[in-house]
Amino acid sequence: MTLDLAEKELANLRRLFNLLPPVLDALDNWQRIVIAYGVLGKKSHDAHVVAVMQVYSVTNILTFNGSDFRRFPGLTVLDPAQF
Repeated sequence: MTLDLAEKELANLRRLFNLLPPVLDALDNWQRIVIAYGVLGKKSHDAHVVAVMQVYSVTNILTFNGSDFRRFPGLTVLDPAQF
């Protein structure tokens, strides 16, 4: 994907979805999740998403990588390929 195309795709996503602002509370929650679930490497980005979701009481996630999120309790993982 070119940089120009990526910029256009991000602009489209911003129009389609309400984006939540980052919050400092998520940092402490992120640390707790990483330690509690032994999250390492790139998976720590998924843990950060979960930390922010928990701060905002968001329980549903739409992702093609459902297996990356199934370890976290309280989430409903939705796969776009199944719709």
